[in-house]
Amino acid sequence: MEYENFVEELVESKQAYQFAERVYNDYAKMHYPKLRIPVEQKTIGNFLAALIEALPRDARAIFADIAVNWAELVGEVNARESHPVGLVNKILEVETNDAQYAKALDMWRDAILEKVQNLVGRENVVDIKFHGSNAAAGS
Repeated sequence: MEYENFVEELVESKQAYQFAERVYNDYAKMHYPKLRIPVEQKTIGNFLAALIEALPRDARAIFADIAVNWAELVGEVNARESHPVGLVNKILEVETNDAQYAKALDMWRDAILEKVQNLVGRENVVDIKFHGSNAAAGS
């Protein structure tokens, strides 16, 4: 599936918007300070599109491949609870809905990393870091 189709097919629900906002507030501002998304366009699809645009050119295609195939890499249930949010120094950053889920996925890190590396190449992703949303803990 191509990146443009992936973005168009993302669910534009209130929950997706809230998740995108949490990821943006918790993670993206720190790693991508130039990333700007107009308030009226804060959806998970627009967030991912802006995030991909902020990545270095070579990393864009790698990240897009991972994002498009995330459900296949981690399973449908895990994909609903987590989203890749960045590729920094060949480390895939993944945001989860809460810290407990981040810990649970971290237990499967090696298996997930192997699947990611099989998709995009071992030289392109060397590790995965899972981050639980701080916003969810404060609610």
